[in-house]
Amino acid sequence: MMSTIWSIFAPEALLIIRKLYVIEKLARDARMTADERHRLRNDKARPIWDELRARLAALPQWEATAI
Repeated sequence: MMSTIWSIFAPEALLIIRKLYVIEKLARDARMTADERHRLRNDKARPIWDELRARLAALPQWEATAI
């Protein structure tokens, strides 16, 4: 059952992570300074990380031996 939950969540997690890569590409393409990248990450990436953390926290925990 646990592997089923993770196999369902994995594609969703990858989509969330893809959003982070889009933000990094934007910063790189715009040749932002370190301060500009910092602001961009705080404004755009932090909510995405929060979303990912919340989704992970909502998943059931398991024992490492159960994998």
